[in-house]
Amino acid sequence: MILRDGFPAATVRAVAAEAGLSTGALRHYFGSQAELHAYVFDMLNARADERVAAVDQSLPLRRRVEETIWALMPLTSEQADDDRIRLAFFVAAQTDRSLAPIARADHDQALGLTRRAVVALSGPGADVEGLTAELSALLDGLAQQAAFFPERFTAAEVRAIVRSWFDRNLASEGPAEGTE
Repeated sequence: MILRDGFPAATVRAVAAEAGLSTGALRHYFGSQAELHAYVFDMLNARADERVAAVDQSLPLRRRVEETIWALMPLTSEQADDDRIRLAFFVAAQTDRSLAPIARADHDQALGLTRRAVVALSGPGADVEGLTAELSALLDGLAQQAAFFPERFTAAEVRAIVRSWFDRNLASEGPAEGTE
């Protein structure tokens, strides 16, 4: 429904009608539209967490970081749908103050994950904050492009762009053993 009609249309009443439930039955779980929207966002995060948890931890560091990024990027149609909903949530959070802290926490978590990847893969003397900002902007932009224009930004192209950025800006496998 959110993909079809947008977040504002996803009211408790509309979702209940689409699900064939009474409004009262749905209100038992969600007292407000904002609670319903927050639940949807939590579902998206749970799916992303499952994909990240499935990344093989025995892979070499750089490959593990790449696989984690691929798990979070809209490289499949399901992930693209999730990302379009996520972006709609961020837009809704600009005008719904009850959603703003959720959007901010999600952004902070993504930025923290990006920073950890940069720290893990960068060499001595790297500008960690600058590289984090660059990689975050690159990933956000690619995610938006891949979610809305998958025919122009295929999974293979997104992977190639990120790998090229890694090759230019980060050590090949991260710091020497024992300094991760």
